[in-house]
Order: sequence, then C-alpha cells, then structure tokens
Amino acid sequence: MQRDRYKDRNVQIDFIPQVDFENLATTRLQLIFMTNGQVRGTLNERPVYLKAPVILFLTPQDTWQTSEVHAPAAQAFRFEADFLKTVPYSKYQEYQIKAPAMLNGLAPFTAPDSELKVFNVQRALFQKLHQFFFIMGSEVYSQSDALWVCRIKKYLIQILKVLEDLNRQHVTSSVDNVLDYIYANYDQKLLWTTWSTLPTSTGFR
Repeated sequence: MQRDRYKDRNVQIDFIPQVDFENLATTRLQLIFMTNGQVRGTLNERPVYLKAPVILFLTPQDTWQTSEVHAPAAQAFRFEADFLKTVPYSKYQEYQIKAPAMLNGLAPFTAPDSELKVFNVQRALFQKLHQFFFIMGSEVYSQSDALWVCRIKKYLIQILKVLEDLNRQHVTSSVDNVLDYIYANYDQKLLWTTWSTLPTSTGFR
C-alpha cells in the first residue's frame, strides 16, 4: 500500500518491479506482465505454461505452485478491486463510476477457469503494455503531482479494456472459424483431428 503524500491517504496499490514466481500469494488482485522467459506451474490445480510476453491475472483465492522457471522477467501491480471505482474527471475532482459495465475489465480475475487467467500478448501490443507499466511504476515511486493516482487508474482501466476487447475478438474469431469450416465441409465426415488445422488467434488460453 502506498501513501499519497499530496492528499495524506493510503492508496490501495503496489508496484512489483520484479515478480518472484515462487511466492505469488497476496491479499489483492494481481496483474502480472511477464516480458521475458518461461515459467511452468500449477494454477488452481491445473498445469499452466507461461511464455513471454504474457499477462497473468491472479486473485487472493487463486493457488499457484511453480515447477520450472527459465530466466523470467515480470512486473506486477497489486490492487484492491475498489481502486478502480473512480476515474479522473478534472484536475480538481473525481467522480464515482456508476455504470457496472465500466468494471467488466475485472472479469478475467474472477474467471472460474484457470486458463482464462492467462493472456498471450501479441507483439503489436507488447510495446504499448510495456510503456503503460513503465509509466505506472514510475508514478507509484515518484508521485510526480497530485494527480498521480488518477493517472494510474486511467492506465489500468485502459489496459483491462484493451485485453477485454481483444479476448472478445478472439472468441468471435474462433466461432467464425468453426462455422466457416462447417459450411465448407458439411458434406464430409468431420474428424476430431481436423480441428487442429483451424486457424487460431492470440488471446486467452
């Protein structure tokens, strides 16, 4: 937890510049961005393979056990869900988010399936995420002005929104691929081995 020196309050967020995959337990939500290396482990009793670049969403209820690491480099933000309930309105005030849809970005944290908590980052998105994490990490430590908390909220919401949109596109694309295949091959016997030839896109695993 950070202390806001401008408003003399506790801010429910921490920046972890180097994630220790041997100890991921926390009482907060974690947004982990692995930029290098590989990690194998067990997430909620299911095997998971992380290969950079990748995003990992964790909650206090998730269980993680590392089995193998290869030079991983990762940063993380740990925060309370309530931290995102306000966004910048002007230089002088904040307003409460009234539309629940604006918090849909938290869905990956609460997904029941362990695989949905892993997002493979496209190379085109890598630089933007890296920039966001750098800015947010710098703001946590420097607190450059009285609006530093608002900026972190803004970037977090943008990151979660982008990942949500990309996942929705991935799901839609996968369904379209299946339908296209069926239409093109309706007169043939479908084999399970054939599905592996369908085109896929990067997204939640």
